[in-house]
Amino acid sequence: TYFAFGNSIHHALEFLYSVKAPPFPALDELLAEFKRDWGLKSYLEKGYKDPLKADDDLKKGLEMLKNYYRHHDGKMKPPFLLEYSTDVEVDGLLVRIIADKIEYKGNGDIVLIDYKTGKDVKRQPAQLYMYQKICELDPRLRERVMSVYGDKVSGVKVRQMLYYHVPTLKEYSFDRAEDAEIGAFWERVLGVTANIRALKYDPNPGEPQCTWCDFKKMCPHYCGARNSCAAPERAAALRQ
Repeated sequence: TYFAFGNSIHHALEFLYSVKAPPFPALDELLAEFKRDWGLKSYLEKGYKDPLKADDDLKKGLEMLKNYYRHHDGKMKPPFLLEYSTDVEVDGLLVRIIADKIEYKGNGDIVLIDYKTGKDVKRQPAQLYMYQKICELDPRLRERVMSVYGDKVSGVKVRQMLYYHVPTLKEYSFDRAEDAEIGAFWERVLGVTANIRALKYDPNPGEPQCTWCDFKKMCPHYCGARNSCAAPERAAALRQ
């Protein structure tokens, strides 16, 4: 349900900004597009057990988009790119990113924006670090700058990154990460990659991660949301 809701909100915002020049779609058009996309799947296909809960989220999404539209009405500008997907090979890894919105500031400088529709919690910028690294290595992005704006640049440079929390209209902004920060982040990525290739999947139980896990019913380390870190003997007994 979380992904179904988020996908429909993202689709509606993509519809809103998918113009080369003003005017933007009217509020009624935006809401109609959200309802159309929401109706493409049944409540069961979206992961709901109760159709009433799906209806509640539909109403929540409509209200969220109304507030967003009214907050930005008269200030919206066509972005450089929407839902920009690209694959870049780095250190033997083929990395794909999908950036919700990219704004161009001139001279090869860009701003990365990622929409969030879940809980308003303090978020770490690791996802944005990945976007920064890949965007600055992506030759296609440089070519898009040339084709759209006529700017012949040697490369693009991320100047700012932000999470935009749609339910509260809050922006969580991050300055461009320094090389040392990106380097440390990328070392963690390579470490995770090495563990995956070595089939090393050490359990990391805990209440937040176990709550969202799809496999807890078959996991020997899960003992319930309030006590998800099983003692070794308990884990061994469950495995048997």
